[in-house]
Amino acid sequence: MLKILLSFLLFLSMISCGNGKTVPEMGDIVFQTSTSSQSAAIEEASNSKYTHTGIIIMQNNKPVVLEAGNRVRFTDFNSWISSGKGKNYRIKRLKNSGKILTSQVQLEMFKVINNYLGKGYDSRFEWSDDALYCSELVWKVFSIGADVQLCPLKKFDDYNLDGKLMKDLISKRYGGIINKNEKAVAPVDIFNSDLLYDIKY
Repeated sequence: MLKILLSFLLFLSMISCGNGKTVPEMGDIVFQTSTSSQSAAIEEASNSKYTHTGIIIMQNNKPVVLEAGNRVRFTDFNSWISSGKGKNYRIKRLKNSGKILTSQVQLEMFKVINNYLGKGYDSRFEWSDDALYCSELVWKVFSIGADVQLCPLKKFDDYNLDGKLMKDLISKRYGGIINKNEKAVAPVDIFNSDLLYDIKY
């Protein structure tokens, strides 16, 4: 009986850090308010303070963030936190992640990640693999690697494109003309996914 109890306590220590916190897992999704020059425009267009997102990847038992910054890259988790506004962030996890993100599925996700690593940031938010923006990267890694569509895709026209900041961005990057039917996904679309739940480390 004592051996069973000790085994159970060891199990709990592996999945919990106390104070309601859990340990990082491959596939956790992190959100923050970016300090980039375009962040305010994205906030205006998507009506959300969450303007940047990435995926937790475990390297040598330590969490790093897969993100599309100036390129697709891995960033130390603490450095990623520090880069956000006020160092504030949220973490979400796929429901039933233990059953869905099996070792084989994680391997498939890594294959997708390896194909994207080093690619440039897509400042025009186009739905192609030539370059990627943050939420596009997260959505595609899950969709292609795990066959999980975190949220329905939207079109440019589904966002608020009439605000001053967004109009200025459209003028600078598109010459004032954009394809309003372009597929798109914003960080907040993933943040609001019914497939995810909140966690804390």
